[in-house]
Amino acid sequence: MPENKVKRLSEKVLYSNEKGSMKLIETIDIVGGKEIKKRFVREGDSVTIIPLLGDNRIVMLRNYRAAGLRKGSEEDAFSYELPSGHINDGEDPMAAVRRELKEETGFSVSDVEPLMSHYIGLYITALKDHVFVARGLEEGRTRLEDDESITWEAVKVSELRELLRNGTIKDASSRDALFHWLAFGK
Repeated sequence: MPENKVKRLSEKVLYSNEKGSMKLIETIDIVGGKEIKKRFVREGDSVTIIPLLGDNRIVMLRNYRAAGLRKGSEEDAFSYELPSGHINDGEDPMAAVRRELKEETGFSVSDVEPLMSHYIGLYITALKDHVFVARGLEEGRTRLEDDESITWEAVKVSELRELLRNGTIKDASSRDALFHWLAFGK
């Protein structure tokens, strides 16, 4: 099998948001002797949380996602998903889990353990998502950001397979995390 060596010839930022946390990058690489030009988004990593309630239920969100509003379809504008969010600069992933869970659901958590990590879509973004299981939840008040419209509900673990099968849970990060957890992590 021939070697596919890679050499980066150039990289430039085409766009950067006001915080500099997200950038549109254009690269020119030599891949196996062929020059390749690619564009992708570089942003900080994220966390996705599987919050377990003591009665064999998990916390799921109904979250407004502007990118989902396609051709006026409200059905795709609201995503049924797990709590998640970006890891702030200098923040430990475990701290991000605790912060995001509190902000989006109001729950404080006493036990957090890593489950897996995955890339959201290497064809377009370098974002790596770290998935955690959260146990020992204590209910409190949410602290939603101004640009968030989120509600949560408790879902029976026994209902997850059907929600995954019928496409109710369509967020890729949530689907991947739940498939992995149901297959390997409970």
